[in-house]
Amino acid sequence: MEKRVAALPVSDSKKLLRIDFDIFDGARGRAMLEAAVANDPKLMRDWFLNTLDGAIFEFAFDPDLERSSTGVSLQAPPNQAAQPAVKTEE
Repeated sequence: MEKRVAALPVSDSKKLLRIDFDIFDGARGRAMLEAAVANDPKLMRDWFLNTLDGAIFEFAFDPDLERSSTGVSLQAPPNQAAQPAVKTEE
């Protein structure tokens, strides 16, 4: 999982990984629901990693993409979004 997270496009600031569940209809939604209610950690991990892999692929081809077709987006943390970046001189 660490390799997949490291493959996500990030800038100099920290980002939050967000998965929107509002687009999970059809097969994607059934797979998520099955993983969630199966009480099987491996099944849930596999679903999460497959979702993340799809997003990494899309972000690799379009670095300006805000949200993947699997519902994954990278956002600045709320406290970071409200404050401008501060640079210090050394």
